[in-house]
Amino acid sequence: MARIFTWTGRAGDSGGLSHLMRQFDGYYSTVAVANVPMMGGTCLHISLYGGVKIALPTSSEIYISMLVSPTSITYGQKLLEFCLSTTVLATVNRKVVYPDFPSFRGYRGNGTTDVGGGGVFVDSSLYGPYFVEVYYKPHVSSGRLVIKVNGVTDCDYTGQTVPASQSTLDTIWVGCGAGAYYTVWHINDIVVDDANWPEVTTMAVIAPNAVGNKNQWIKSATSGENYECVDDKIIVSTDYNATNEAAKIDSFGAEPLPSEAAAVKSVNVHAFAVKEGSPTPTTVKPLIRTGSTDYPASTGKAPGIAMKDIPGIWGQNPYTASPWEVSEVNAMEIGYKSDT
Repeated sequence: MARIFTWTGRAGDSGGLSHLMRQFDGYYSTVAVANVPMMGGTCLHISLYGGVKIALPTSSEIYISMLVSPTSITYGQKLLEFCLSTTVLATVNRKVVYPDFPSFRGYRGNGTTDVGGGGVFVDSSLYGPYFVEVYYKPHVSSGRLVIKVNGVTDCDYTGQTVPASQSTLDTIWVGCGAGAYYTVWHINDIVVDDANWPEVTTMAVIAPNAVGNKNQWIKSATSGENYECVDDKIIVSTDYNATNEAAKIDSFGAEPLPSEAAAVKSVNVHAFAVKEGSPTPTTVKPLIRTGSTDYPASTGKAPGIAMKDIPGIWGQNPYTASPWEVSEVNAMEIGYKSDT
């Protein structure tokens, strides 16, 4: 596999916290929305003992990257918790005490055993932003924890990286998952990968902007086209397409990538869905169309009575079985499929 989760707030914040949080699997305590130009615009503001939860497939190793900026330099700050269910296996904290300030350190358990970090890295601002990458492998003897900041390795530890004998993880908390550690962060552009370093990534949010190959769902609007009912980057709940039949597809042309885009790491499609009553289709699959072929995501999710984000990630072009070209992304269609 490769990328298994991405999140950005760059689409804007007029949908508020509830809009941004639909992509996470929960959050704890104090999480808000901020608009910070140096962070790319809209981002998460995690403070006090707050955190956001990312549920993973059970994994033996994981990579995560994000753009971060502390909102204070006078308090200890937890950035990450790697967990197996509710057990905290390892953490990454930002140190604020000389001589380690302002560096990051890794810990086994819930901040209990220091395993390294604190190397000097130069930044003109104590507030960043920093591009932070972490590789974590849980194991009692051959585990590994690597922390990179702005491309410079700040910690590279091999040995015991778990409090007991754990060898897998299934949850990441960005910030805190259970209080006890103060955290003060602006965070944006989160990427989780189970195979490779994500590397520096800027996320572009593109929306439907043209009629596509299939328009099989029923639009809510009394005029216009299906794509015009789902072209809002911030969700409008009264503007939607609907179906009560399985195997129905909507696909749409989409906005082009920004002109400065030189390479594409992955294409992520997010379908926000809700069910009414007991519909015939039970799941929704995000979909892309490339090479004149429809490619629904391999698995779908069942919508609930509250709106749910249903994501699909394509790390390469499924038509060519090769990395995406910018021209291919600009020519593709995006959409969704109802399924049993």
